[in-house]
Amino acid sequence: MSKRLSLKKFQTLIIVIFLGLLSSSAFAKVTIVSITGGSVVDASSSSYIVYGGTAGTCANGTNTCDSCSGGLTACNRARITASTVLTIQFSSDAQTGYAMVGDNTTGALVKDSIPLIAKGATGTVTLTWQEVCAKFATPDADCEGVDTAVALRVGIDSTNDDKLDSTTDDYATISFKVQATMAATVDPDHAGSSVTASNGIYTWSIYPGDAKVYLENVGVDEGFPSSANGILYSKFHLLYRKGTCADESLLTNKVDNAAGNYEVTTGIKSDGTLDDDRFLGFENEVQYVFKIAIEDQAGNIGLFYPNSASLCASAPHSETPSEVFGLLKNQKNCFIATAAFGSPFEKHVQTLRQFRDHVLLKFNLGKKLVSMYYDLSPPLAQIISESEPLKAATRIALTPVWTFALLSSVIGFWPSLIITICFILSFGIVLSWSRNRKTGASN
Repeated sequence: MSKRLSLKKFQTLIIVIFLGLLSSSAFAKVTIVSITGGSVVDASSSSYIVYGGTAGTCANGTNTCDSCSGGLTACNRARITASTVLTIQFSSDAQTGYAMVGDNTTGALVKDSIPLIAKGATGTVTLTWQEVCAKFATPDADCEGVDTAVALRVGIDSTNDDKLDSTTDDYATISFKVQATMAATVDPDHAGSSVTASNGIYTWSIYPGDAKVYLENVGVDEGFPSSANGILYSKFHLLYRKGTCADESLLTNKVDNAAGNYEVTTGIKSDGTLDDDRFLGFENEVQYVFKIAIEDQAGNIGLFYPNSASLCASAPHSETPSEVFGLLKNQKNCFIATAAFGSPFEKHVQTLRQFRDHVLLKFNLGKKLVSMYYDLSPPLAQIISESEPLKAATRIALTPVWTFALLSSVIGFWPSLIITICFILSFGIVLSWSRNRKTGASN
């Protein structure tokens, strides 16, 4: 009987201890109400990350500032300085005490000894980025030359010992990251290199659609979208204005609707691809010129490309949205060529498709020819696909067209056309001479 009673007492003791643990600070929770004064505040995970971006220049002040004033310079639309004030509001569901920022070893960084914060009430702490940067492994008083991070505890000091202890106090951990490095423009000489610090998009093209454009043929440096300090490139900016490549130099890091400069953005995934390669809101039959920029998680914007009008002129960075293009965007196949070569991804088909997109569709006559082709080719493609001899004959027939398309992609349409005409005329002259010679010999 006494053993059974002892067992019951033991079970009761375990329950009491368990309930005590449930009510202790070990299971307490600090809720972050708001954080202001950072370039970017990431609250997407269980632990907050506050980013401070320092690209560009602006005067010291208690608030973040917009350093994107124009030109192809790296900048930040919410840049921090050493004097920028961080304000953190939070509440504890378990402790009464004093609002504090610090850790359990070196003591309080910032502490409000008045007033006492009641359990469930909202407490506020303020500190400057200079105070945060002083806590980095390599302290930097002005926060300008660092690309580093520090984790600090923010919570309630219940024992008033200037520490946030996991056994007696209630706190949340917030990471503070400063990112100063951002190249202004991409260096094409380092395209695809793993040693360049740029890590940007160094090649791309625009395909027009119906009141929209698509980003295609994207080339990125190795390691993209990784940046310094474990920070990723997180946004893609497409800058645009009405005009041609001659107007490309007017596109800067400053979005100025009055001057005709606009931008649209999309997110960058962890594998370096874009959340969406479609950009909407464009007018049909209006020519636009485009430029790109990359933004990192700290809000620094840079890696502009192209960085000269000559680069725009040598690549398809100027396009005209149209209903015709909207119809063709979903037609990835060149029907007859695909039937002949067996796959829309075969190299000959890809060359012909690029010739369609970037040469024929530049001209009104080319648009009409392409539209006529899409009206007439599906039935022919069906017949060709069911006959091996027809496939072989079609491949032979398409060889001159493919050769011209390939030549156009290398040296341009008009030089290719001139070379082709000269070749045909020369071939005709030789053929005529050969026939005349045979006729003369027979006589």
